[in-house]
Amino acid sequence: MNRREIIELINYKGEYTKEVKKKLRELLKKYHPDHYKKEDNTFKLINEIKKELDSGKKISFDNKREDKKEDFNDYKITEEILDLSRKRDNLIDKKNDYKRELSRLQSSYREEYDNDVNYRNQAYDVTNDIIELQSKRQIYNVMMIVSILLSIIFVFTKWYYVLIITLILFVFAIYNYIKIETTLDEQLKVNSKTIKVSDNNLKKIRSINEKMNDIYKKIWDLDCEINRLTTRINLLKSKIR
Repeated sequence: MNRREIIELINYKGEYTKEVKKKLRELLKKYHPDHYKKEDNTFKLINEIKKELDSGKKISFDNKREDKKEDFNDYKITEEILDLSRKRDNLIDKKNDYKRELSRLQSSYREEYDNDVNYRNQAYDVTNDIIELQSKRQIYNVMMIVSILLSIIFVFTKWYYVLIITLILFVFAIYNYIKIETTLDEQLKVNSKTIKVSDNNLKKIRSINEKMNDIYKKIWDLDCEINRLTTRINLLKSKIR
């Protein structure tokens, strides 16, 4: 509260009347530091006005210079508040842009992660198929070795039924061995391709994760700056009379 407002409250018109004295006492009681906790010069100004009036001094009504000074200060504070508010709004817009980008990256991250899980499951299934094919190949390797042993027996014994059994066994083993080898090569190519795609997918996931962490940090920095500006704005608003 300034001098002009106090003078208006006590209804001072140039005469130190009983009504003016009564209102001064009421204001002194109301704005006494024991009751009025807000830190300003109101109580001090009221006391100064009372002392001036008690001493018989007349108070000039011309408080225009003081009013203009206070109005100018309020104007400067208001301008600063508007400037800070614009800065804060720009930061909030920037933060919202980052949030939208973060949401897009999170969606991509989930998609790439699901794809990576699918590729790794495929690689696991193909690996199991490869292991099974390798086991079968070992069986047919044994059959071919047995065929060779039977052929040796035929050379020494001349048993024709051994030759027939040997040929059947050998042809069967060779046929299945070639079939398994072909399938195994295909499965190995598929597995190699799946693993390569999965590795590339994992690189994408890491890249997306790094971008997300960077955006999280930027949003955090913006939040800190927005809170600082908000605190400054509230402080300036409290200074406006």
